[in-house]
Formats: sequence, C-alpha cells, structure tokens
Amino acid sequence: MFFSNNLKILSSLKVFKFFNIHKFFLKREQHPFHLVEVSPWPFTFSFALFLCVLGFILVVQKFLLGLFVLKLSFVITIFFIFCWFLDIILESTFY
Repeated sequence: MFFSNNLKILSSLKVFKFFNIHKFFLKREQHPFHLVEVSPWPFTFSFALFLCVLGFILVVQKFLLGLFVLKLSFVITIFFIFCWFLDIILESTFY
C-alpha cells in the first residue's frame, strides 16, 4: 500500500514519464502469482502433533490420562487438517 501510493505520486513527475520509469515499476507490481495471507494452520497443526506425541508418551509410560490425551489429540489433529484444507480450497476458489 505504501509503495503504490508513492508510485502514483512519483509517476506524475515529468522525469519518470520521460524515461518510462513508471512503466517499469507498474510492471513489477503486477505478477502472475497468487499470494496468500499468513496462515495460522501450520502452527496449530504442529501444536496438535505435539499433543499426539505427548499422548503417546503418556500411554507408553502408563499414565492415567494418557489414552484420553492421545484420543483428544487425534481428534484435534483431524479437525485442524480439515480446517487447513478447507482454507486452501476457499483461497483457491474464491480469492
């Protein structure tokens, strides 16, 4: 946003128009790639995988809540995978 506002001001200068510098900057601003926003899903998915490992360790060490933590972490992992792929599908379809 900051760059595009300054580009509009600079492109009005005669020096930029004489040397066609504004066309170079305008071409660089447009690109054929789809840039997405920063996603929280990799962080949340890694947290869910950490809970899976923690639950597995608790089951192996025969702690009382180990199986509960393991099952809950699998449900959380599947939920985060579903949300992440849903976000990918929505970004590729509508944005």
